[in-house]
Formats: sequence, structure tokens, C-alpha cells
Amino acid sequence: MDLVRNKFTENIKRCFDGHGFSGGGHLGSVKECTKNTFSIDDDYCGETDSNQPIAGTSPIVSQPVLTFPAASPRLSSITVATTHDYTVAYLGTKDGHLIKVSVESNSSTNIYETVAVAGGLPILAGMSFDDDRKHLYLLTEKKVVKVKVQNCAQYLTCSECLGARDPYCGWCSLENKCSQRSECQGSDMSKRWLPYDSQECPRIKKIIPDQIQKDKERLLTLDIQHLPDFQIAATYQCVFTSVGTPYISNLTTMANRTSNNLQCYTPATALLPPFEKGTDSVVMKLIVLMNNKELVHETVTFFDCGIHTLCTACTLSQFSCTWCVDNHLCTENTDQYCNTDVLITGINKSGTSTTPGPKYCPKMESVLPSSEILVAAGSKKSIEVRGLSLQDYQLKNLRCQFNSLIEVEAKVTLLQDSDYLITCKEYEFDYIREADVQHIPLRILWGDRENYLDNPNGILVVVFKCRNMAHTCGECLTTDPKFNCGWCGNANCVADIFCQRTGFLRTGAVCPNPQIYSFLPKYGPLHGGTLVTIHGKNLGSNIEELQVSIDSVKCNVTELKAHE
Repeated sequence: MDLVRNKFTENIKRCFDGHGFSGGGHLGSVKECTKNTFSIDDDYCGETDSNQPIAGTSPIVSQPVLTFPAASPRLSSITVATTHDYTVAYLGTKDGHLIKVSVESNSSTNIYETVAVAGGLPILAGMSFDDDRKHLYLLTEKKVVKVKVQNCAQYLTCSECLGARDPYCGWCSLENKCSQRSECQGSDMSKRWLPYDSQECPRIKKIIPDQIQKDKERLLTLDIQHLPDFQIAATYQCVFTSVGTPYISNLTTMANRTSNNLQCYTPATALLPPFEKGTDSVVMKLIVLMNNKELVHETVTFFDCGIHTLCTACTLSQFSCTWCVDNHLCTENTDQYCNTDVLITGINKSGTSTTPGPKYCPKMESVLPSSEILVAAGSKKSIEVRGLSLQDYQLKNLRCQFNSLIEVEAKVTLLQDSDYLITCKEYEFDYIREADVQHIPLRILWGDRENYLDNPNGILVVVFKCRNMAHTCGECLTTDPKFNCGWCGNANCVADIFCQRTGFLRTGAVCPNPQIYSFLPKYGPLHGGTLVTIHGKNLGSNIEELQVSIDSVKCNVTELKAHE
């Protein structure tokens, strides 16, 4: 208003200096201003008859604080309100919407809400407030609409409250609610009521530690930014809630406030939700309650190195796990469990190490290009693997374990440094099932306990029966070459070690006595192009060796496979 007052004074002075006109066209007469020495200031209000009335020629010029695109619905009504330090403009439109605008400065505004209130009918000029200015009345051609100026209670957290950017609403810290300032106890005190343009919502900046080994209860320190300093006693609690698991748990511990933070203990280990299969951690939501209402929240992670029973998995964990070789365990606390042990440190263990994992993990590797050790069922075989990064005490009482049941002795031959050739005592492999193959897990045990070497590449024994894979010569010669199956005389499909006859047919050979059982279709057009399927036995082992003709016309062979 000072700007308006000053502009009035400026126009009056110009007229009393003899510039411009008095009167005005809308008053019926226009006269030139008469120069007068009368003193003019902001309080002048027509004390002299000279130059009455004055039509000023110097207007107030101002830039709009809010503009709408040409395609936007036209504005049809406007009214303005103030709430503590803020100005709010209410704009009615031709299509029945109420636009709420916070005027933040003489050059900045924010549209914080648009509400459809009149069913598409134009909002007429003349919007007005009720006596306590809690409601706004809007008029259309057919009805009067009553609208609340605010609905702060719909926002349940500080971030939601301030994020709405409603000038009427702020966060009442003491009562943990979104409200008008007049509804907040002690709102005149610092940080008791946070206005909508504040960036000071309480938040957890840091949790120390934020990754917790679950073997015992730990004291957590919560560094909370913008934590209000209340003059009255408040009760704080930490609530740990399951996140993303089917196990629902809400575990509560008491919290104490210090000058700059909060502290609380983690729940008892037995109460924590179980880890999902194949994982070594669980994430929980940590909610800080003040007087039983949520103040802030963040997530914490509980992990357990002890879940890992292999060095490779232990040292690849995303947590600070270390593998103790002699004790054959994975732990975070090496001082307690592995004080004199050889340690293989995990990739996420802080500090430096001469034996970082998983490179230095004691393990076995295949001596073959493949991780599959093939053994024909009913045959004896001595299994060999390489042992890498072995400690001296791991060379004692070495055993090979098959299928977690059968153990045979193993001998060790030094290759170089800590690398060895481990040879299992010869053992006859067989199985009863009428299946093509049987996978038998392999473990290398060491020491007097059930400790075993890592098997990162999944080495296993594959016992196979050629006779179950094929029943005809043609089928036998199309089996996977890795099994070395062949047709023995005129009998059956066997592994090469079981056929003593000179007539053993291997993959690539031609079976005797080919037979055609049937073919379809029996009819087709003369110009060809018909796909014919032939069923028979001993028809060959690969497409390249086949030639098929129908009535002396050569056919193109597209597929050859064993009939199921």
C-alpha cells in the first residue's frame, strides 16, 4: 500500500507544479492543473480548493506474478486472504474449478491445489469468506458452494505436510500432526510449528551402526537432524518393523534422548524375523515414536555371517565377514572366535589383508575342462581333483565323500606351493533307478570334523547308463558323444569300456539293418513341397550321412532325431 500512497502523492505534486490536468473526462470537465505552492505530502487530502479533483497521469506499473496459457480456462472470480505471514489468492474459473495460489513474493507464486467445485459451471464474481474465515463461499448460476480453506489433517507425516505447500498448514512437532498454527500448542516457540516453506522436517541423518550382526543386542545411535528441543518430558521408542517379507513383526525398545541424538537397543536376536533362503540379511524399518506418534523413520539391516558354511560365499558377502579356516566358520568377530586362526577376509571387510577372499579360499577345482566327472554305471573309477590354497593341517585325514553318504580315503600329491592333486580311492559307482544319469555330489573332507573344501565350480560325479538312453543302434549312435556310448554287436547300447567285441559301433558309424516302420503323409501334390515324416530304426546318426528319395526324386532332409 505504500507504493499506492506514494503514487497518489506523486500525481498530486505534478498537478500542483502545473503539469497535467484536474477533473477528468468521466467527471464531465477537464482543466489544466494550476501551479500552486501549497506543500504536498502523503497526508494531503484536499485541504485546498485548488486543482480539484486531480486526474493523475502517472500510473502504477507492475509485472504479473502469475500468468496462465491462452488455452487455460478463463478466470471468472478472485478473492484474497492472509494467514499469518502468507497471502493466498483464490481464483475461480469458467469451467468450475477453484485454483488456490500462495503469493510468495511480488514476483513468485505457487499453485498448490486445484479443486473441481461447481460441476463445470462458471464460478461467478463475488466469492466471500464466512465470519471466522474458515470457509469460502462460491456462487454459480444454480447453487452456492461452501469450501474449507484448508484440510491439514489429511497429511500424516511432516514430509507430506510441508510437501503439500499449503500456507495454512504446518507441522506441529510436539503433537506430531499437520495443523494450522493456531491449533498447535506452543507454536510461538522455535521448531514447535514448522511452516510450509520450511525445510526442517526431523530426519535421521545417520544410524550407527546401520548394519548390525544379529548375534546379540546392539546399542544404536540415531543422529536426527532438526529434532525439536521440547521443554516438557517426552517418551521415545524405537519400533522395528519387517520390510518386504511374509513375516510380520513389530518389535519395540525404549529410546533415550541425549543432547544431539537418540539411542536405543536392537530387539533380542530370537525375536528378529528369519532370513529368506539364500540370503544372509534382513532389512527392517526403524520407526522412532515420540509420545506414541511417529517422529521419523529409516531402515536398518540385520545380517548374520554365520549363515555361510563356505569360504567363497562368506568372503563374497556384502557385509564385513571373514572366513576362519581352521575353525571352518564365517564371522564378523574374529577376535572372539578366531584369534589365532588363518583368516580369509571378505571383499567388504575394511582394511588391508594378505589373504583376501575368495581368491585365497581353500577349494577344489576340476582337472578336466568340465566340472562333470563322467563315470559309467557299474564301473570303478578313481576321482581326481585339484586342491588350491590348502593349509598344512588340511592335508590330514583327507576323505572323498559321495552323495553325503559314502566316504573313501584320499591321497595328496604336491603340485606347486599350496596346490595339490587329490586322488580319491577307487570306488564302484552305480544306481538302481532306470534313469539315463544320476548326479552324485562330491565333497573333499579334511580333519577330524565334517569340514570340507569349497567347490565353487560345482564339481560333481555324473553316473550314466547308456542302455537307458537308447534301445536301438540308431538311437545309441545319436547319444551325446561325451558319454562314449556305442552299439555292442547286435545286443544293446553300452559304454565303450563294457564292450569287448570288435564290432563296437561308435558315434558316426552306420548301423546295420535299417528299417522303415511308417511314413506320413501318404499323398501329396505332384509339384512337391510336402513335408514327409519317416519313422524307423537304425536310420543313421546324422543328417549328412542320409540320402532320401521318393520315386527317384531326391528329398532335402531337414531333421533327424530319436523317436520318443
